Amino acid sequence: SPRPPPLPLSMRFLHSPLIIAVVTCRCYSSSIIHHRLTFPSAHVRHRSCLLTTTSMSRMESSASAIAGDAAFSPPTKVVDGSQLEGGGQILRNAVSYGAVLGQGVEVRKIRANRKPKPGLRPQHLTGMRLAVNICGGHLHGDEIGSMAVSYDPPSDNAPVAIETKEEGNPPTVIGDTGTAGSICLLLQTALPCALFAAQPSLPRLVELELRGGTNADMAPQIDYFTEVFLPVVTDGFGLPHIDVNVERRGYFPRGGGIVRARVPSATKKLKPIRLVEQGRVCDVRIRAFHAGKVRRLVAQKMANTAIQVLRREAGDDAVPSTLRPMVEVVHETSAVGSGSGLILIARTSTGCLLAGSALGRPKVRAEKTGENAALELVSALRDGGCVDEWLQDQLVLFMALADGESEVLTGCLTLHTQTAIMVATELTGAHFEIKRLCYDDTRETSECGSKYGAAGRISGKHIIRCKGIGF
Repeated sequence: SPRPPPLPLSMRFLHSPLIIAVVTCRCYSSSIIHHRLTFPSAHVRHRSCLLTTTSMSRMESSASAIAGDAAFSPPTKVVDGSQLEGGGQILRNAVSYGAVLGQGVEVRKIRANRKPKPGLRPQHLTGMRLAVNICGGHLHGDEIGSMAVSYDPPSDNAPVAIETKEEGNPPTVIGDTGTAGSICLLLQTALPCALFAAQPSLPRLVELELRGGTNADMAPQIDYFTEVFLPVVTDGFGLPHIDVNVERRGYFPRGGGIVRARVPSATKKLKPIRLVEQGRVCDVRIRAFHAGKVRRLVAQKMANTAIQVLRREAGDDAVPSTLRPMVEVVHETSAVGSGSGLILIARTSTGCLLAGSALGRPKVRAEKTGENAALELVSALRDGGCVDEWLQDQLVLFMALADGESEVLTGCLTLHTQTAIMVATELTGAHFEIKRLCYDDTRETSECGSKYGAAGRISGKHIIRCKGIGF
């Protein structure tokens, strides 16, 4: 008898004992990997699509659809948000990596140990939505108090429509915490997205309008961002010029500060940063401020005490006795609420920038605030590192994305830095190596720098090396 006609492609799929699709896709650890996808013969599940004998029309192109979709949809990576430091930093970094690399990310157990209010807070929610507004994609579980949230990136051929304040060039993307939440922490999420989310439908320049606290507790002050962080990452990694303008200061508890940042897209790979010698201190700048109902005398006392502490601690290689700090006392007239504080910034002969800062509190004498800020700077200088403990964890994301081996000398290794390295390794495949240099350093944790990230801090001097993915 004549041979039966060949089965349609869909029926051949159904009659085969096993379907295997081998797909080559880009792996963001700068290598090529192969994903082997297996499906049972009775039916094929891919994402939410169930392919059976009742869906013959879909089956005709199932092979190419499966291979093509899988090639552009790497598996979602899951991050435990409660490990190590267990705070909002894990969430900020994870969403930034997901948005920049086009990688699905799910963070579980968000701030699980932050009692009595674990889970997402308004500031975290604002940061994640900023990333989506800039890079596209979708969030799931993005509500206050949520203990798990996931980010799904847009497909490669899907246009990204940036949610903006108004039509114009460049578009203005707004992030408003509605609280006194730190604007600098919003920038930690938004800046990498604006720099590296290179899709054809995205503009070459994005303007960020961020609202919240400019000088918040347990977060970098906006002055630290503009005077320390931004110069270091721009020079060290070869970033394009980023213009930041503080339009209005905002303090606890009302917030209300406004910061605008104009961020051009990075047009080339980041160069690796190399900061391995602290050098000698060339100069120290002190900026003390007061706003609202706080009198100038308060800021002046902070600055005067900081100078006295520097003179008292001077005499060794770290703090030379020849230092003559430059002092600026500023009345912030464009501000919401009342506040005060200061920042001290040391510049060294090798171009390092290290800082100490403190905010005024109602029940804390101005002299004590000035002393705390000065001692924080002295501690950073005596640790012998090229970056202070506020900066070291913020460099990790850029080190992971850079093209080549970065090397940074730092003092005490904070828990924030250890956490940032863990997340970077999990989500990018970048290789980090930490070498402790001061084996005779027997200081207790409480003696090593400020209270920032004190739990889990590793004392001594360290070299952090990272082989970046060359994104």
